[in-house]
Amino acid sequence: MARMWMAAAAVVLGLAGCAIGAAPGGGALSGSFEVATPYRQAYQAARQQAERCLVGEGGYQVVGGLDDGARTGLVRVVPRLVDGEMARVEVSALDAGRSRVRVSMWGRSLWNDEAMRAMHDAVVFGVPSCGTYMPGGAKDQDWFQPAR
Repeated sequence: MARMWMAAAAVVLGLAGCAIGAAPGGGALSGSFEVATPYRQAYQAARQQAERCLVGEGGYQVVGGLDDGARTGLVRVVPRLVDGEMARVEVSALDAGRSRVRVSMWGRSLWNDEAMRAMHDAVVFGVPSCGTYMPGGAKDQDWFQPAR
């Protein structure tokens, strides 16, 4: 009986690893933009957005933090049970009031192009939301593209 449970657990973990992948790839999305927001504030907005919209039903967690010496911040969405990364937001200070934000997502499920736009708007406007409601031209929507 114990062997059957161990075999079943191994199969489930193996399939979870195949479904999740080790890192963004294939259909992954990435891009960067500048924002008129201090890096700490941009980091906090990205973290709130990730915690609210990118963790699914609890199988994922948000990790990362600030490096005040380097004036950078990192937000990562990772699975709880296997290695991998579903989303990453890197924030770096350009000066006291401006930051560069680089967003990378897996490109599927919760981590798709709509999530990329929502992360952008959350950082720019400081309001987390799982969808984007701000009007914008094509230029505003083209800040990211599939990763190569």
